[in-house]
Amino acid sequence: MDWIGILKNLGFFTVLTTALGFLSRSLIKQVLNRQIEEFKHNLEMRAFEHKVIFSNLHEKRAEIIISLYSKLYNTSDTLAKLIKSFVRANDLIHYFGENEIFFNEETCSLLNKFILENKEVIRIFRSKDFTQETMPLVDEWNAALDKFEGIEKIIKKELKGEFRAILGVK
Repeated sequence: MDWIGILKNLGFFTVLTTALGFLSRSLIKQVLNRQIEEFKHNLEMRAFEHKVIFSNLHEKRAEIIISLYSKLYNTSDTLAKLIKSFVRANDLIHYFGENEIFFNEETCSLLNKFILENKEVIRIFRSKDFTQETMPLVDEWNAALDKFEGIEKIIKKELKGEFRAILGVK
């Protein structure tokens, strides 16, 4: 065998293999880099989409929380006032019951009517659920309140008259 020929062939094969390896490596590296860049781009696009979507969601959620907190505060405040008014009405009923003897028949009749209307308003409020379905009952509540306020005006006028009569003032 010719050692020089073998070495030449072996050298040629080595150079060819190295060149093919280098070219394949470069080609694979280029393909992979392109795929990585595409993947990065897609990932950045998705991240941006999520950022936009979630930032809008967080903004909307914050607005809803602020609004709900405000409604909750106002509701609590209103309910506290409502409860206080029921307590005051109850005090009025007991006070009138203890002191009814001091009033004339007409005033007692008006106050008893006032108390009955007061109890009716309380009954209406107690008997209904405060849901969207019962909101049409607001008209019923307003009618009871108007009637209640009308009797209240008459009673105040009657009490003013009695007090002025006691003082001897007309």
